[in-house]
Order: sequence, then C-alpha cells, then structure tokens
Amino acid sequence: MTSLLEQLGLTPVQAAELPNDAQQRVVQFLLRWEAFADALACLEQTPRLDAHAAILHARALHGIGRTADAQHLLAAHLQQHNDPAAHLTLAEIALESGAVELAVTQLRPALEQMRYLSRGQWVAVRVQLAAGDEAAAQQVLQQLNASAPSSPYASLSMMALLRTQGDRVTATAYAVRALEQDQRDNLLTIDALVELRAFFSATGDRIHLRAVEDRLVQRFHDDQKTLLADLQRAPSHRAAQSTAAHPTAAHPTATRPAAPSAALSAPKPASPRRVTVTDAERQALLKEVKTHFGFGALLPGQAEILACVRRGEHVLAILPTGAASRSAINSPLFSTAA
Repeated sequence: MTSLLEQLGLTPVQAAELPNDAQQRVVQFLLRWEAFADALACLEQTPRLDAHAAILHARALHGIGRTADAQHLLAAHLQQHNDPAAHLTLAEIALESGAVELAVTQLRPALEQMRYLSRGQWVAVRVQLAAGDEAAAQQVLQQLNASAPSSPYASLSMMALLRTQGDRVTATAYAVRALEQDQRDNLLTIDALVELRAFFSATGDRIHLRAVEDRLVQRFHDDQKTLLADLQRAPSHRAAQSTAAHPTAAHPTATRPAAPSAALSAPKPASPRRVTVTDAERQALLKEVKTHFGFGALLPGQAEILACVRRGEHVLAILPTGAASRSAINSPLFSTAA
C-alpha cells in the first residue's frame, strides 16, 4: 500500500530539502492523519526544525507506540524551555496512555498560560474526569462557557461530562451540537472529530456516525489538496516531481471509515429547515426560563422551539426522552409574548 508521504510525491530525504515552513506543514499533515511512521522518518531527516519539533517528534513516537520515549523527549525539552504547548501535549499523551497523575501535573502549567485556549480547556475537562474530579471538570467547563460559549469544544466538554454522569441522551444532544458547530471559521481538530466518531459508534447512532465519517473524508481530501498546492510552489518539491509518482486520492488507513453497511448506505434523510434565533430573542428566552424555572442556560434545540412559539409559527420538535422537552412545552405557558 502506498504510504501517505508517497502520496504527496515525497521521500523523507526530499522532505528535508523543503523550506522549514513547508517541512512543518508536511509533518503536521502526516500527524493529523495518523501516518506516524512517515512523520517520524521526516523528522529524523530534518534536525534544523525549530523547538516545536520536539512536540511533533513526541507525537510521532507516541503514535507508533513508543510512549515512554515521547514522554522522556518532552520532559527533556521542558527542562530547557517554558513551553505550555509541550506541557499540554505531554498531558494528552499521558491521558491516552493511562498515566492520569502525570496528565494532571502537566495540565496546570499548560493552562496557566493557555487558559483561554478552547481546545486546551477541552483536554483539561477530560483529564479531570479521568482523575475522578468532576468538580474540577465543571469549573473548567464554566470557564470555557464564559470565554467561548459558542465554541464546539464547549459542547464536546459537556458531552464528556454528561457521558461520565451516565446521561447518554443529553450527551448525544451536545455531541450533535458540536458537529453542527464544526464550521469553516471554527473547525474542530481532526482528533476531536475522531472523538465524536468514537462516541457515535459507541452509542449506535448510525446517522451521525456516517456524518462524521463523511466529514473526515472530506477534510482529508481538502487538507491534502491544499498541502499539494503549497508544495507545488516549493522549488525543491517542483524539482523532485519529475521522478515522483502522481499522488493518489486515497486517504490513510488510520482514518479511513470502515466499509458502510447496508443501513449506512441508505440515502440520508432530508435535513429540517434551520431555525435562526436572534441574540435579542435568545436573551429574552433565557430571562424567561431563569425567572420561571431557575435555569441559567438552554439545551440544544430549546431556543429554536421557543422562538418559533413566540413568533406564532408552526414548529414540530422531536426530542429524545431526557432532552428537556417538558421545559420547551411548559415555557410558552408563562410567556406573555406567546
């Protein structure tokens, strides 16, 4: 099977001849799509990459199963550099390998300097939940909701918290919301999409599982197309093109969705019309539910339902048990606008 690096028309030696910024783009692309052996081969040929290479190198080592080497490399790097990104990477590697205490330790210095990074706070929520500290996870989640309430990472964090608490229905609602928030100006990272894929697979939600898999495939092809266009402008890459095979359109095995079953191959149902809720409407709704029910926030879908009722529009809402349909039914009874 052709490696992902070969699909780019490169060998590790040719990657080393690229300008530094192009080298890093190639390695980051390989790591995003889990071609860890390719990434490591490139990094071993490119010692002149800047200090960020330690993080890339560690991720590649962890990806091929050399987790202890990855942790040692980052620890050595942190002895010489106060690098919050390295602390966060080490926390993630420790979390994925089950070293929860190390993850908690590395989380503190990372968040001291990256407290407003939504993705970092999402990692923090997962680490605290793994450590069994729901109170700490909720505290980080409150900070995330305060600093970036529309971030898909806020929805992902709620999904993780609710899943830990056993509320799979509401967790699913937030997972769907995160997927809907994955837009061009606020894209989820690939590992976050993979997390959503694992969640929908575990819950047996075939419709949203298919949606995530389709999005991963499309993101791969877009990512590859952009990188190839950038590489065409790199002089050393143009010189190598005469002997390189033309890249194929395939994407790496690590992120290739399994062959769809008959159920997944069925046509997708039509999406309902999206309901737009203005900021003024949302604030009025929040004020009403706070006054009558004591709630400080609305769950996914509630604002759209209530806004339609306030406008006198017809609305059909199909909500799973536990998704707060009762509040959506009862709130209009207290509203003078409705």
